[in-house]
Amino acid sequence: MRTVTCNKCGEHLNKDDVFADFKNCFKCGSDDIEYRIGISDKIGFHETLKGKSKVPGKKKPRTEFIAGEEYSVRGEKWVEKQRYINRDEDIYYERVKDPDTGEVLHECSEPLTKHTGHGSAKHKKQ
Repeated sequence: MRTVTCNKCGEHLNKDDVFADFKNCFKCGSDDIEYRIGISDKIGFHETLKGKSKVPGKKKPRTEFIAGEEYSVRGEKWVEKQRYINRDEDIYYERVKDPDTGEVLHECSEPLTKHTGHGSAKHKKQ
């Protein structure tokens, strides 16, 4: 936003043409003219909480969770993601939701042993 104002009489000079330049006020003739430019921007934060529980001597964690926001490359926007994996109880749960509409974009609840062919497992032969 750009405003041009006379410092002597306070007249707003560029109400008809926001890009016009003024050397003198058309109301009082003063050359004490002030140009102001306003700039604004937006900043946001995205948070994700992740955790794992491990048992000494075991290679993979026994439980894992993710809760928070993640950028979806396919959707080209931030989405809300929840994932819970429990190897001892054979649980896999994941839900991805659009925070703007509330629409559930993806939801999967199944035994972990049945959750194959996803992520890095896509490339493994079964």
